[in-house]
Amino acid sequence: MAASSKTPWGPFENPVETKLGFDPGVLVDDDGRVYAYWGGCASPCYIVELEDDMVTFKGEVSSVNV
Repeated sequence: MAASSKTPWGPFENPVETKLGFDPGVLVDDDGRVYAYWGGCASPCYIVELEDDMVTFKGEVSSVNV
């Protein structure tokens, strides 16, 4: 799930179901593109570019074994 808030500590509202894995990280690149990544340790790492809504996948999920 993803939710929005005006502050990092909440209150949170408008929850949206996502297909992101557990405990994702988010990277906003210098060109403004947004990526989510998750996984690692004993499992592959996954990365996907996100649409402007920050929850919809833009393209295919890529995986990298670490």
